[in-house]
Amino acid sequence: MKILGILILIWGCAQTERATETKKVSYQAKPTVTYRATSDSYSVDSIEANALLRETLAKSEGRIIRDFTDDPDSGIGALCYDGDFSKAFSLADKNYSSYKKNPGYWNQIGNCYYLRKDYKKAILFYNKAKGLNPNFTPALNNLGVVFQTQGDFKKALFFYKSAVNLSAAAKTPRFNLANIYLKFGIVNKACSLFNALSGSSPMDVDILNAKATCALFNRNYALAVSEFKKIPSDELSKGHIGINYALALGIMGKKGEALDRYSDISQKDLGPLKNYYRNVGDYLNRM
Repeated sequence: MKILGILILIWGCAQTERATETKKVSYQAKPTVTYRATSDSYSVDSIEANALLRETLAKSEGRIIRDFTDDPDSGIGALCYDGDFSKAFSLADKNYSSYKKNPGYWNQIGNCYYLRKDYKKAILFYNKAKGLNPNFTPALNNLGVVFQTQGDFKKALFFYKSAVNLSAAAKTPRFNLANIYLKFGIVNKACSLFNALSGSSPMDVDILNAKATCALFNRNYALAVSEFKKIPSDELSKGHIGINYALALGIMGKKGEALDRYSDISQKDLGPLKNYYRNVGDYLNRM
């Protein structure tokens, strides 16, 4: 069916405008990074230059892991998620002496730089965390996220797989890995991972959306609609969810319901999904 071909094409292309690199994955640089407690700055002795790419990824970028320490008062990550980077780095300064040997500390600083879209520094601090503990899963996952955000899916896969291999309970790297598989049409591997994740998080919106998208890829439209219906209505107004829901309803011949769902989609943050949104709308209106 032609419209399904459009769906598969858009699922991959809507995420990134950069093709994957064909070179062999090799990432061994372990730069020495010093966080200066008096200012928002860093120094580095060495770095792999080709790790510093341009951001191209749009919606559905990987999830970063926010683990810091067991100290509930650390607060660095929460401040960065609120956009208060000045206070976050000030708090990092205060915690420096206590936590400088804790990989979670450096991971959290890396998250702050990631949220600021300063990917060069994010990579440095994630590597600092990894240097303190090569088996520290959050830093491995987050390196994968940075490279995915920059369109380097080869390296992203390398780090996600490394994190998954180290921890059988690592849900976030598994989710990120499955997303990349689905992005490039490796449907069976992706859907197997999503189904396994749904066992412990059956009502997670991202997983429900992923399972619904898997059903669309497999032409099981009734199952796709069933999974979409489990998602809260306010989430269905988001383009990366609602467009495919409207499409699934349309393919099943439910034109009225499909158009209602389509009209509820917010156009404000569609980004690279704009063309897909229009294509699905044209399809529904021609039914």
